[in-house]
Amino acid sequence: MIFTDEQLNEIEQLAGLNYNVNQVAMYLNVEIQLIKDEYQNKDSEFRYHYDRGQLVSQYEIYKSTLESAKKGNITAQQRYDKKVKENRLRQAKERIFGRD
Repeated sequence: MIFTDEQLNEIEQLAGLNYNVNQVAMYLNVEIQLIKDEYQNKDSEFRYHYDRGQLVSQYEIYKSTLESAKKGNITAQQRYDKKVKENRLRQAKERIFGRD
């Protein structure tokens, strides 16, 4: 499936807002099964931009949390520590069992 640059940008924005694949399909006014098929294909343009949207959003949140933690916000420090531990566990699992 071919997407316009505008659609690819929208896919990233929607994924960053935690819209699921069905919601993205509805927003783009595209048949849900077509979008699901695109998502299942790990090499598709849709999958890349969907995953990238989630990654960019997570980065922005983590960065903001870290900045707040450095300024002494205790809640932000706790959230950041929790994310660090979650990421270490995920990375260990990936080293042992591999990715997807």
